[in-house]
Amino acid sequence: MPKGEVETYTKIKTLANQGNYGKVDLMRADKSGIKVIQKKVDMKNMDKKAKDLAMAEVKQHKKMSHPHIVKMIDSYKTNTDKLIMITVYAEKLDLKHEIDKRINQNNRFFSEEEILHYLA
Repeated sequence: MPKGEVETYTKIKTLANQGNYGKVDLMRADKSGIKVIQKKVDMKNMDKKAKDLAMAEVKQHKKMSHPHIVKMIDSYKTNTDKLIMITVYAEKLDLKHEIDKRINQNNRFFSEEEILHYLA
């Protein structure tokens, strides 16, 4: 997509309902067709310190580049004080999935090499 062009997304389904601050939806990018995650955080009831911390965390997340950290594609703040974060959809590539798979296979332990692989 050309620089400066805004991607739009269509909601597929809600993955996590409104919690303390936010909601998580699985979305599809209208132009590219890729699946992404949209996390919407309502910042209306946050104090200034919490808002500043959330924005600093987003800024740091955007800088991260690691095979075991989900890449942030975009983020923005709406005029209704909601923080929107768009990340890559990592279907079945999370640690919880690996732990659940091991439980189902009665293989509950990770080797030292596997732990280093996930953490390094």
